[in-house]
Amino acid sequence: VVALRAAGNPRRAAPGEVPYYTMRPPVRYDGTAETFPHPTTHVDQCGRLLEANGQPIVNDTVLCDPDEALTRALRQDQVKFATTAIKAWERDFSPALFGNFGARVGIALVRWTIEPLPQFAAKLAKSWGLDNSTGVLIALRHGDVPNVALAGGLLSDESAMEASPEHWEADLRRQAVAFLRGGVPGRAIEVSLSGIADAIGGGLGQGMLSLGGTNAAVKQKMLKEWKTQYQRGELWATQCAEERCHELFLDDVRQFSDRFERYYHEVMSYPALNLVAASGTPPKRVLMLGGGDGGIATRVLAIDSIEHMTVLDIDAEVTQVAKEWFPEVSARTEDPRLELLHVNAIEWVSRSAAEGGQSFDLIVIDFTDIPLDSGWSDDFFGSLRSLLSPIGILVQNMGSMLEPVGLKNLIRHHVKAFRSTFALTTFIPDYAVDYVLALSSQNDLDPWKADWSFWERQHIETQYYSPELHYAILATPAVIRRAFGLPLETVPGPPVPLQQADLDVELPSHKQDGKNDEILEHSGSKKVSAMVVFRQREGFCPSDGGECRELRASSRPILNMHTQHQDEAMTLPAMNMLGARAKRVLILGGATGYMASMVLQYLWVERLVVVDSSQLTLAYVAKWFPSLAASFEDSRVSLVVADAYDWLLNQTEAPFDLIVIAMKHSPWWKPARTSRVPAMSRFLAHMRDMLTPHGLLVQEAGSVQLPRHSKRVVSLHRGAFSGGSVWPIAHGLCIDIFDGSPLDGKFMKPPALSVISSKSQYDPYDVDWTLWSKANVSAFHYTPSVHHGLFVLPVETQRLLDAPPPVGIFGLPRTWGYPEGLVPPEQAAATVISVLLDARGCAPDSLTSADTAVALLQELATIAGLTADKDTTREVTSEGISVVLPASQSHLAMRTWSATGAARVDVVSCKAI
Repeated sequence: VVALRAAGNPRRAAPGEVPYYTMRPPVRYDGTAETFPHPTTHVDQCGRLLEANGQPIVNDTVLCDPDEALTRALRQDQVKFATTAIKAWERDFSPALFGNFGARVGIALVRWTIEPLPQFAAKLAKSWGLDNSTGVLIALRHGDVPNVALAGGLLSDESAMEASPEHWEADLRRQAVAFLRGGVPGRAIEVSLSGIADAIGGGLGQGMLSLGGTNAAVKQKMLKEWKTQYQRGELWATQCAEERCHELFLDDVRQFSDRFERYYHEVMSYPALNLVAASGTPPKRVLMLGGGDGGIATRVLAIDSIEHMTVLDIDAEVTQVAKEWFPEVSARTEDPRLELLHVNAIEWVSRSAAEGGQSFDLIVIDFTDIPLDSGWSDDFFGSLRSLLSPIGILVQNMGSMLEPVGLKNLIRHHVKAFRSTFALTTFIPDYAVDYVLALSSQNDLDPWKADWSFWERQHIETQYYSPELHYAILATPAVIRRAFGLPLETVPGPPVPLQQADLDVELPSHKQDGKNDEILEHSGSKKVSAMVVFRQREGFCPSDGGECRELRASSRPILNMHTQHQDEAMTLPAMNMLGARAKRVLILGGATGYMASMVLQYLWVERLVVVDSSQLTLAYVAKWFPSLAASFEDSRVSLVVADAYDWLLNQTEAPFDLIVIAMKHSPWWKPARTSRVPAMSRFLAHMRDMLTPHGLLVQEAGSVQLPRHSKRVVSLHRGAFSGGSVWPIAHGLCIDIFDGSPLDGKFMKPPALSVISSKSQYDPYDVDWTLWSKANVSAFHYTPSVHHGLFVLPVETQRLLDAPPPVGIFGLPRTWGYPEGLVPPEQAAATVISVLLDARGCAPDSLTSADTAVALLQELATIAGLTADKDTTREVTSEGISVVLPASQSHLAMRTWSATGAARVDVVSCKAI
């Protein structure tokens, strides 16, 4: 069959089938680069791949296939593989988007060559104009001796490569040759482009982010709808963390998804259970109001001390749907310790309190956001108090600052009924904004006092909760402190009980019936619109004249109370880490003026450069947000209206102490310079070189909804700032809103992720807070305690990014181990752990100092969580050095060979590291 096709006899295509190739005179080339088709002179042989609508897909990419290898292939889907890969490359790396920060690719499918393929590729790269710093050529020989060769100036640009070619070319070549031998050249193109994408954009083995489908691949669809006498329910299929997931809605309110449900269910149970255990008596009896889906019950019953749990949910249909569609959520609904009653929970509480005899160590209220208004009363919370044991704690889901009046009213009930009440501020991906819980006790509760030995004994592998996160969620944001009359912080510290709040602070109402919404203005192109969301006094939202306004660009909110949270997280932590060294600042993006307004409150800032290309956004900010626009009139500010990528190549302002990349990476939008940020080592290297030695770079890194993108950004930063500091942070965001999408949050869900990096070593908790007090910064959300919490990621994100939180949150001693998932599974049952590191290519003069070796081993011991001894064994020879550093239940050793630039490090430990 192959011989017949090579002779020009294709199989006849079936009706409606795409033929293997189109018969036409073959291109004559004699196996040399000089006679191979050139894109400018052989247009019909180069770049012929078409979309389904007949439009060419190739933009910057050059593809020449004179022998029609793609259409002659044994499998007819090869054109599809090639077009998908090229389109993905164009979306991620095209010079049309990023200029010199992009990469232009040429692909040559050649049947045979006279000269060696690498020489052929080098000549072709030069002929095609790919020998510059942005060009790379892939030569794929698909004849009798398949082979792959790469050439082009990009390969020799060290700033563009995450790793040297010898580390990744061999693997790329092996995979591509295997596909060529199998007669599937489209797959060979795919793996070649994906391998180069790894080399220039993160080195994660995941190729281009768009390969294998985009975020739009999962269509939102209602799978089930029902109505009971209590509520209406819906079950939806949608997308969570780049995976298909199911979401449960009750009366149009999202309850949870099967991908992120544990965030909510863990935080509703584990903090309180650990605080109960701190009393000296482990929790045994639990009562839950609502929660018929079984999510919280499944988490609670994983605790070994629980003897009995009663769940009261009025709607049996919720339990049935959970068992059918959410088996992991309802996994313990058949546990013999569980009593599940489908009754009116409020009536049951009143009756049980009156009868007496019942006592619970933990009570959880897990109603929908607006259950039964008549149920919230002082008598009801008094009944709950009477059902608590002497060590008991009550936890309730409260809502968010979107409903400040309702939140305040619930807090008033807690404060009146209990001696201690604390607010927990959480990031739950299934909810649009920061979600607030209340934790109350009839004792003088210290929420920082948890029994971590009790927690570690449970061996629970969590998705969200950890000891560090326990402290992080107790940090009270400035917006809540202002709303309820609590003092603002000057230094990080323990939370203040809400019994000290001024609950008579007047708060505006917020109606969700749409009657308060009013379009103030939108551009003729409908690219930017300003809308009144709700009216509220200044300080709770970006406002002028006492009313709250929201600015959207292409349906995406770019200025509202949630973008304020994100903008503060991308500026204020870095400003405080720098302290008085933050004199020169660059913001790429930032036309709203909010980031500038934060930075300019630090009086020692001497120069602020803001670069943004959107004149329309600037005009709308000037008209509707004059107080923010006034930031650009400050004498220290230079506002540059220009394309950021072009400006970066020609700027003369560097170096900077802080650079904030405020441009949004939105892969769900059509590729454009305003919707993409280069995922390339060259871009990060350029930004790094614009920093002072102590300077910080801050960049948005997606959210928990985009794990592959987040991992790539962090990997790029670690490559660019090797030897320095790279700290991912988690914070609030503004979820995506798209016209025509039934559900929000398909692409962005909280928490958002950003990364703070430096060429220098930084401890993000080492901040001079006296300078913060001196600056007297007026922030919407950020406080010193929030600063500490930002560096604590959800546990699953810690695992994904290999980013445990800094040691010393709030200055507390660490008395707990890392979460289960951050310790390799093979260590759990091991008696002895040995980690061996072989290093090659080291600078010889770095391998001759015993003092340097000791310092490195001491640093390694700290990283591993080992306590090193002061005494060391050292030996210096003509070959190199040998150093042994004893540590608690372990030792660390280093041996070097300076002549060959080699070293070996060995860590042996009798405990997990």
